[in-house]
Amino acid sequence: MQNVVKFNEKNVSGVAAADQLTHELLYNFIDRVAHAFPKLTFTVWHARRVDVSDVYGHEVGRVEIDFIGYTNRMVLELWSPRMTDKRGRKAKTADLNKAVKMFAKYFRSNTDEELVETYSGYLNREAESSYDHSLGKLRRVMEEPLYNFFQTATRQKRYELYSMLALPEAQLSAIETEALQYFDHCTLVDMSECAVLLKTPTGYLVKRSTPEGVAAARVERVEEVPSEYRAQIGLLKLAPHREFIPNVGIKLTTPRVAVESYLCVNRQPV
Repeated sequence: MQNVVKFNEKNVSGVAAADQLTHELLYNFIDRVAHAFPKLTFTVWHARRVDVSDVYGHEVGRVEIDFIGYTNRMVLELWSPRMTDKRGRKAKTADLNKAVKMFAKYFRSNTDEELVETYSGYLNREAESSYDHSLGKLRRVMEEPLYNFFQTATRQKRYELYSMLALPEAQLSAIETEALQYFDHCTLVDMSECAVLLKTPTGYLVKRSTPEGVAAARVERVEEVPSEYRAQIGLLKLAPHREFIPNVGIKLTTPRVAVESYLCVNRQPV
């Protein structure tokens, strides 16, 4: 059981970690599913709880010991985000075979499509947060009538305003000079005009909009990533986590998860 590890302790895995499971029911269950699903990792938190994650480090479920009824009967409690029936996202059983069947049904890794959709949501929220933050800064330095125009203007009008402000520095007021520092960050990202790229231990997942619709593909090397995004990835690799770069994109890294995600803006604002 080399895919059974002890939480927060290096080099404690296999039998040494499984031995922490002093409840026979949980030990026997983990013994069966750990052998049956070698690509999943089983993290022992303590004698009554085991977390299950996929090859990237994403949680796919949790198994715990619980006691129910007047007799304090011991059962296995299985939780998974894929469990969506009337019982909620968890189920309890004392039947080992039934628990193994439920595990096989619900405790599975995300597909490439699910992984990309999940990170698309994360990246979109981060881009919107950056937009709101920069808009707030812009409001503090712009005169109220100018800010109100900016907030309601179309993208085309915003860049007309930008052109009007882009005068030689000597001709700009202090307010206009400070406003220009935030202006480029204040274009709300349209996800249909972006590509989402996930860097995983086995290569890249690429999702982008095409004239035929949304296309997703897996490639093994960065050289296989569409050429229009390679320069952006190069810039974003050097950028801090969660910092939006205008006309380039944003990068997210997650502790203990072996996925680095990039949102690449693939069209220049007009």
